[in-house]
Amino acid sequence: MRKIRILILTQTIIALLCTEALAVASVFFSSHQWLAPEIMPQASTVSGFVFSFLAATVVLFILLKSFRGRVIFEFLLSIAVFGGVWFLLGAFLPSPWDILFASAVTLLRLFLPYVIVQNGVMIAGVAGISAMLGISTPWKTALMILVLLSIYDVIAVYETKHMVTMFKGLLERGVVFALTVPEKLSGQFHHLRSVNPREGYFFLGSGDLALPSLFVVSAFATHPALGIGAMIGSALGVVLMETLFRLGKGNPMPALPPITLGSLLGFFLAMLFIG
Repeated sequence: MRKIRILILTQTIIALLCTEALAVASVFFSSHQWLAPEIMPQASTVSGFVFSFLAATVVLFILLKSFRGRVIFEFLLSIAVFGGVWFLLGAFLPSPWDILFASAVTLLRLFLPYVIVQNGVMIAGVAGISAMLGISTPWKTALMILVLLSIYDVIAVYETKHMVTMFKGLLERGVVFALTVPEKLSGQFHHLRSVNPREGYFFLGSGDLALPSLFVVSAFATHPALGIGAMIGSALGVVLMETLFRLGKGNPMPALPPITLGSLLGFFLAMLFIG
């Protein structure tokens, strides 16, 4: 059991840090076309971001209640993945190669529906979306977004439980809006059809990857040390999350609050360090 915990923890931390590092790299270590002032995305506001997030959740919930098939949900996930990967690759590839490779990566998930492919594509897509949003979001705004959506995460899992209902509904349709972490490394090469909660897999929602990554990009834009501090803190938050998950005997739990706590702790410690 201890080896399984360490393996799950290691895979989750690596995935989160890879997402954050890719997001930072796509913005700060390349001649990214989106950094041009005339085409920079409009700065996010707390109310605007939270409203958009809640509206998207409501729409997805209604769609789950209205459609039993998987096509529309695969389409939505593919659009999100394509947009994120396109932004990410746009940092390193000229047009139209960024579009072509983003299309290929999106199709790869559909034609090779294995856990390792799903995870790689999710990390790349989430990194691109986080970079695009994070570079236009001041760190104080990103901090408030993290805190408010962490509170929402608790309510959505423990009170209304609609987040659990939505996740199960998507999983039943074979659509995984999450990072899939197997208890054994061999599980990375399993078909997505074999993925099932409580049967050798742990899940980390795409929002639990995206929101800390957004904050890391925003913090890095203020000072690299702040971004690095937030990254290290988010890894410690994953350790706290896994501990709480085990104490809860594997029952569904909100992952964002402990990751947010770790991210903010690392951020403010870095802030004290740089004075």
